[in-house]
Amino acid sequence: MIVVVSSRGAVLRLAPVIKAIRQAELFEVVIVMITTHADLVEDALRSVSLEADIAIAITETDPTELASRKLTQLNHIIENENPDVLLVQGAKQPSFLASLAAHYHDFPVVSMEAASNCKSGFNRRLINQIADLILVRDESQKAELSRQEVAGEITAIGNLSPVAFGQLGVEQPTVEPHQVLLTLHRSNLAGQGMRQILRTVRNVFEAYPEYQIVLPSADDYSMRISA
Repeated sequence: MIVVVSSRGAVLRLAPVIKAIRQAELFEVVIVMITTHADLVEDALRSVSLEADIAIAITETDPTELASRKLTQLNHIIENENPDVLLVQGAKQPSFLASLAAHYHDFPVVSMEAASNCKSGFNRRLINQIADLILVRDESQKAELSRQEVAGEITAIGNLSPVAFGQLGVEQPTVEPHQVLLTLHRSNLAGQGMRQILRTVRNVFEAYPEYQIVLPSADDYSMRISA
């Protein structure tokens, strides 16, 4: 089985699944990391005691060249590994391109949470048409996706993020009904970028004083000082 990860969120959601498959010895899992932010995704993998078996760091900025290189790389990996199944999460471009490559090679695709926001995303819609099995979080998402005439089977599996947090021994922050959890975690936001974002957020919340913002402190000092 090939599992494609391209973001920290994908790592967090896929970690319990990867570990369960390996523990049950259902498949030999090959983790393929394909991303423009390799350091961030590698950190996420280490945090859940996983590592990529194959890592592809992408540096192109032209969208066409970026997609072409990703698809070519994924095609080579699939040809070399000859997997029984592909597992992708979410609707980022690597998930779509990996699904497309798997479709061309005629083996099953399992898409996890690609229907978490069924109404948005070109990649999401295409993945949902390719996937043989679509795993969504709850019955309401399953019902919504069922109305979209997708070809694959749809199954509700629950929210796996708390499971991943539990594996890490981390408690998720409690947010009260009158609070809004705001996360700003990319280091390139530090400085003027973050200040502009927070000015806008402040203006919104000044108009709605009954709400409070919960902003978890980043480890990066420059981000904390900007906030």
